[in-house]
Amino acid sequence: MEEQRPTAPEGPPRGRTLDSVMPIVLFVGLNRLVGLGWAVFGATAWSVKAAVGRRRRGEAIGRFLPILVAYLVARGIIGIVTDSEAVYFGIGIGTKAGIGVALIATAVAGRPFLGRVLHLALPVDRTVRAHEAWARITSRLTVAWGLWLLATSGFDVWLFNQTSADGYVLIRALVGWPAGILLTPPLGEHGGMADGALTGQGVLVTGGGTGIGRACAAALAADGAVVTICGRTESRLLESQAAIQPGHGGRVEVVVADVTDEASVAAAVAAAADHAGNLAGVVANAGGGGGMGPYHVQDTAEFLRVLHLNVLGTMLCVKHAVPHLVADGGGSFVGMSSLAGHVTHPNLGAYPVAKAGIEQMMRNAADEFGRSNVRFNAVRPGFIATEIMGLIPTDGEVYDSYVRNTPLGDVGQPEDVGNLVRFLVGPESRWITGTCINVDGGHALRTGPDFSSFVAPALGDDVMAGKLPD
Repeated sequence: MEEQRPTAPEGPPRGRTLDSVMPIVLFVGLNRLVGLGWAVFGATAWSVKAAVGRRRRGEAIGRFLPILVAYLVARGIIGIVTDSEAVYFGIGIGTKAGIGVALIATAVAGRPFLGRVLHLALPVDRTVRAHEAWARITSRLTVAWGLWLLATSGFDVWLFNQTSADGYVLIRALVGWPAGILLTPPLGEHGGMADGALTGQGVLVTGGGTGIGRACAAALAADGAVVTICGRTESRLLESQAAIQPGHGGRVEVVVADVTDEASVAAAVAAAADHAGNLAGVVANAGGGGGMGPYHVQDTAEFLRVLHLNVLGTMLCVKHAVPHLVADGGGSFVGMSSLAGHVTHPNLGAYPVAKAGIEQMMRNAADEFGRSNVRFNAVRPGFIATEIMGLIPTDGEVYDSYVRNTPLGDVGQPEDVGNLVRFLVGPESRWITGTCINVDGGHALRTGPDFSSFVAPALGDDVMAGKLPD
């Protein structure tokens, strides 16, 4: 039985509280005992330790960690060399004022800082963040935060001139730092994974112009990945590129490609590697269905088209991505399966067969390339509210069968799949390979939908039972 780890109590973690208090204790104690130089050294050393510890605890310092550590060390060295309280504390006060000005500037430029990071601390979904009121509110909050930093910087200057260094540190601690300990949320503890873990990593997402593909690209780019989206329609790709809001230095590039054309796939993979200088992940999302009806009346050409789009398209991505992934020390490949890949979907033609083929391809590839640290997994979306699924009438039997057989009693959103894909590409899933993960609201626990109502009126009951058409 797996060992159960004790759950941490709610409230500010003791580690964060200690990390906030110890620099104060060290500064005041060492300053009184051995002088300013040792006080600055002790406070700086503990602050650097605390910053690194926050990262190890999973808090979203991300790419800002090197900047923060460099600042703390540089400030500490200057304080020790100058042996000047005014210089050491002046750097801190000036930095705070500079941050206040920078925050206000982001709001004036129309890209308020809080609008890009607040969702990491609060459970706010993309629908809310896309509303114009979100930009307006976060802009005002960003300005207010900047003005507060400027005002408190002025207070700090006044306080420093009225008391000793020890007194200044203690009064500032009593006035502001306890509130910071209690109220400042450790970004990343609300379930989001956008902590910069994918910063600079190249990822290719096929079929990235709409729906699930766009959501996967958005989740990856938000975490710092350099995402290349490809598809056959350039206008849709450009729409996705404009709609996605990258974070942690991430960005989105566009390549027109057809996954059923080998030269096109090879070019898209190479472009993704060139854009980032590496290839760390591939999301083979491009796919789709086709002709419905019983197998004995399937059109062979249409059946092959669906197989080519799904199975061949995924295989070509594997074929041309593996050498890049191996050369870059390993990576993650995510194949897009479906609920239909392992739960029967009567009369859905080649689609269930194609998705089952993708799953077995991921298992075999995981076995073949595990020794090169390349992981392969598949995800199984259920009914997701995409453009294609929007063609199913909400008042019809097929739609009702989806919802009725989903324990969570609803339909999923593209972001639900995107978040799972982000996990499988990221370092958190380093020990997961060769598996297929459902993201279906529990639908796989019951029975799949029956698409007979789409074709039965045209074919008739005898044909649906296996007889040939007249």
